[in-house]
Amino acid sequence: LHERLNSNDTIIGFKTQIRSINQKFTEVSIQSRPFRHNRADAIILSVHDLSAINNATNENTMLWTAINQNASQVIITNKTGVIEYANAKVVEITGYQINELLGKTPAMLKSGHTPNENYRELWNTILKGEIWQGIFENKRCDGSLYTEKATITPVKDHNGNITHFIALKEDITQLKKAEEAIRLKDQMYRELSRNLPDTAVFLYNTDLIYELAEGPLLARIGFLRES
Repeated sequence: LHERLNSNDTIIGFKTQIRSINQKFTEVSIQSRPFRHNRADAIILSVHDLSAINNATNENTMLWTAINQNASQVIITNKTGVIEYANAKVVEITGYQINELLGKTPAMLKSGHTPNENYRELWNTILKGEIWQGIFENKRCDGSLYTEKATITPVKDHNGNITHFIALKEDITQLKKAEEAIRLKDQMYRELSRNLPDTAVFLYNTDLIYELAEGPLLARIGFLRES
């Protein structure tokens, strides 16, 4: 410090740590400026506490780390829908690289299987500053289809004007396939019971709660399906 203050630099700025009376170290930024006082050379030091800035920086770092490593897809667009950020999960699910996504709109993922009415409802909702939730049938980079559940939230500035949109998306492709398999299985049981004479089919869960009761035999033995 002494060597720098005695150099020919007009203004010197640097960071260091100072120790308070309670022995706590605090990171500070120091600027020195020479001046004349009572006809003598002097130096004025300006000391700024960096704790708040460092805390904010650390919080932002943790926030962006959490977003980028999130198990859900995270896409941030500007108010016209142009993608400004996409996390690693988006790359994994869609197959597109970050440089292929930035500057584009999520419309590049359209498969043509989601009704246009859904998109109109989406924009009408978020442009009013409200949160939209819905399901998309999208297409990956390789052409394969996938289903995702999305929540899109508007981001507003201090004046209440919308500046960005944040989309949180979850790939529910396997869940939809499982639901469809259950539906087909249920339909098979129903068709089987309806077409076999003198037959009744009962399906109950592990709690012994009936979930299905079908068949011509029900009426003959005096049971109503609703009961």
